[in-house]
Amino acid sequence: KSTVLAVEFSPNGKIIAVGNESGLVTFFDATSTAFVTLFETVIGVGKDITIQWSSSGRNVAIASGSTFVLFDTIFCGKVGVHPASSSRFLVRKVIQGGVNFTSLAFSPKGDYIALTDDQTRILNIKDDCSCVRVLDQQNVLSSGWSPDGAAFALVGKRDNLSIYDSRSSSKEWKLLFSIAVSETVLSLCWGPSVKKGLHYLAFAGEDTAPLGS
Repeated sequence: KSTVLAVEFSPNGKIIAVGNESGLVTFFDATSTAFVTLFETVIGVGKDITIQWSSSGRNVAIASGSTFVLFDTIFCGKVGVHPASSSRFLVRKVIQGGVNFTSLAFSPKGDYIALTDDQTRILNIKDDCSCVRVLDQQNVLSSGWSPDGAAFALVGKRDNLSIYDSRSSSKEWKLLFSIAVSETVLSLCWGPSVKKGLHYLAFAGEDTAPLGS
């Protein structure tokens, strides 16, 4: 009944999240042929939707327009305080931005999330999504950590592709590599390690073929 804008399986393949143009995000039980609805929420009507799961499946994040919501997917209630939750979904954090969110990405261990609007903030999930650092690159449309968590890349609209050393716990990450990109890059993806410490990063955008790797 409404155009589907995002579809993401949970890491174990048991749940599929579907977001549509009306702002409805539905989580289905993918282990059943009947696709039983586990949970539904409405976020950002008429906006683009991005859905990301943490690698463990414990958390799922949704960004739509200027709204970001982080869910816990294994909540089972607190005895005597809250009733048991059959859906297991619990809202952990809601952030309203001044402008639209354009990118989000979980760290490999799922303890941090990168959230981009007019800047990219690295949020500590275990500390109520407190901001631990800010990357000021403008027009970011895609970002992500390498599989080993050692590097973080971001790129966007006719701007630089930048790769940072994300192993540091300091406020400032060291910039490892940066190249100018003349086209708008809409997506990037890290490949698995082909040798210890060596990863491939592919990125693509307005062209019909990948822009580089």
